[in-house]
Amino acid sequence: LVQGARILGGIFLARLLSPSQFGIYAIVLYLQSFLTAFGDAGLGASLIRQHEEPEPADYRAVFTAQQLLVLAICLVLWLLAPLLATGYHLHRHEAWLFRLVALSFLITSFAVIPLIRLERHLAFDRVAIIESVRAIAFNAFAVYLAWRGLGSYAFVYALILSATMGTLLANWISRWRI
Repeated sequence: LVQGARILGGIFLARLLSPSQFGIYAIVLYLQSFLTAFGDAGLGASLIRQHEEPEPADYRAVFTAQQLLVLAICLVLWLLAPLLATGYHLHRHEAWLFRLVALSFLITSFAVIPLIRLERHLAFDRVAIIESVRAIAFNAFAVYLAWRGLGSYAFVYALILSATMGTLLANWISRWRI
C-alpha cells in the first residue's frame, strides 16, 4: 500500500509539475529520507534489542537524547537553508523548502518512541497502519496541492501534514508519557 501510494503519487506529480519542480521533489524526498535514517543515531534500536522491557526512564532518556540531536540537526538545516538553495540553483526564497523539511523532521521525531514500542512488541500491523496513513496523506495532499498550482511547496506542505498525521496516530496507538 505504501509503495503503491508512492508510485501513484509520483506518476501524478510527474504529470502535474515541471521538470525543475519534480527535481525539487526528489531533493526533498532524499533529504527527508536521510534525516529519518540518521535521526536517532541508533538509539531506538538499542531499546528494541534489549532483552527485558525498558523502563520508562530508558524511553525518556533516549527521547531526550534524540530530541537534542534532532534540534541540533534542525537548527543546522535551518541556518544552512540559503546555502543549500544556492547549491541546488534554486531561488533564494526556496530556502524555505529546506526549513519546512526540518520542521517536518522535528514533528516526526515525536513519533519515534511510540513506533519503537510498537516494534519492540512486534505490533507491525499497527506500524503498517501508521506508515500507510502517512504515505497516502503525503501523496494525496502533494498531488492535490500540485494540481492547485503550489509547485515545489506542495511537497513540503504534504510532508508537514503527513508527519503531523503520523505522529498523532502513533501517539494515539502507542501512548506514553513524555
